[in-house]
Amino acid sequence: MRITLDGVCLIVASIILILYSLRISSLEILSISLLLLLIAWKSYREVKGYGDVSKHIEVSRKISRPYVEERDHVEVSIEVRNNSNRYIQRVEIEDIIPTLARPVDSPVTGVSLPPRYIADLSYTLELTSPGRYDFSTVFLRLEDPLGIFVEEIAAYIPGSAVAIPKPAAFRETLEIASRSPGTWMRGKSFGGLYDFYGMRDYQYGDDARKIMWSVYARTGKLLVREDLSESRGRVVIIIDIPAVAWELGVPPRSVAEDLARISRGVIETMVRNYNVVDAVICEEYVARIIRGIWSGDRETIYTLYSNLKHYSGCESSYILYNSLKYIDIGPAHMAILVTSPLGLAYSDPEELVETMSMISKNIYVLLYNPSSIDSTYTRNFLEETIPMLTSMGWRVIAIQGITS
Repeated sequence: MRITLDGVCLIVASIILILYSLRISSLEILSISLLLLLIAWKSYREVKGYGDVSKHIEVSRKISRPYVEERDHVEVSIEVRNNSNRYIQRVEIEDIIPTLARPVDSPVTGVSLPPRYIADLSYTLELTSPGRYDFSTVFLRLEDPLGIFVEEIAAYIPGSAVAIPKPAAFRETLEIASRSPGTWMRGKSFGGLYDFYGMRDYQYGDDARKIMWSVYARTGKLLVREDLSESRGRVVIIIDIPAVAWELGVPPRSVAEDLARISRGVIETMVRNYNVVDAVICEEYVARIIRGIWSGDRETIYTLYSNLKHYSGCESSYILYNSLKYIDIGPAHMAILVTSPLGLAYSDPEELVETMSMISKNIYVLLYNPSSIDSTYTRNFLEETIPMLTSMGWRVIAIQGITS
């Protein structure tokens, strides 16, 4: 329990009035000053009793949608239930909003809370930036009617909402996609409509009706039949967003956020071109792979950006590239690295070349180099790095700015 500034002013004013009344021998002023002190004492006794009541208060939070596009709105509602028999004169409810979220309505309200009563706070948030928004603490401030003393309760109620980045639009993605065309045509039957071409390993998202169950019964391997009319490329996209990238540029156009938009644009383009996409993204010290993003299961992309937390990311890009050795990715038709000069500078070149070459022989590097990270050091670094990568057959595409 603590005393508010109004309470301090009231008590100080009462003491001054008592001293003044004794100085001038005024019974009326003395009575008023003692009455003020009595009010403060009653308020103190009232709020002191809220200490036990706090054990009987339940707090819950509901978020209207767990996944939205960036700059969309979510509705947040807080419910506070008083399970005690004590009447709480006034309680102020405040939800601490996540970083980079913009409140459309005030996340604070004040209400009375009778016994067995439920008070609620509802407000709207705009998720201005791509990534995961983590909710944590709801503060309850139990006050007397005059707001002289306060009993503060911090309720930890975890929750989250994810803003999916809007896909960045640039022609280079179409150029890349044109080099990995695929087709997806379903016939009315298995055998007669299209010619049998061969068998291949089962990939996440394949039609279960194409599985060669007789082969599985004999060998224990999941194989699917491939017709001449069906050919889907497999693409691995590595998203390199180091933590320091959040500090460059002003949200919502920091380097980290733009890299997220570029990655979404690449994924959407490759999926529309009938490819199956596996995406790798790093969160602090752990790299995560999201498998099987394709047109029949587009919701998989949501889980990818739930690992993108604001002002967080790979502590070092070395962690991302080194982890590729231990993730069972397998050979792919194409590998696309979405990175920036920061990501390349924080990596080990030998590690980068070794691990990327394990994934595919057909490698693209989308190098985002906006003016916010342009410097003499960066230019000199890129003048050495880009020729080295291109000499190995890698295709490096420099991107200066994006639209989303």
